[in-house]
Amino acid sequence: MDINAVLADILDRGAASTEWEALLAAVADHGVYGPAAESGKVLFRRSEDDVPHLPGYVSAACLAEQVAELAAAFHCDALRLWDTAERTGVPVLVLHSDRGRAGLPIGLVARVLQERGWRGGEDKEMRPSP
Repeated sequence: MDINAVLADILDRGAASTEWEALLAAVADHGVYGPAAESGKVLFRRSEDDVPHLPGYVSAACLAEQVAELAAAFHCDALRLWDTAERTGVPVLVLHSDRGRAGLPIGLVARVLQERGWRGGEDKEMRPSP
């Protein structure tokens, strides 16, 4: 997938707060693109009040336009998002499109996965890949 078009549409229209179920489904169904440093480590951001968050972009092109220090973009599906949150303790995903942005607690992504029948355990083998 080159772009999460459903997510881009919601963010670009500024409809994240009114269409949060569709936003959450778009992330769970199609994932986002995340930035990685040359070392392969995920790049995190900090909010104005110094709280870390994981940035997620609707496409690799959107990410490249908005992140100057980008070394690589990786597609991050719902399981990778949850795994990253568990391993790092970073609870928030900040979603970006060309014209919009919205925050999303990563725990909600995990809840969608559980509601869809995923129970966790050994099946959760996730690694960012360029």
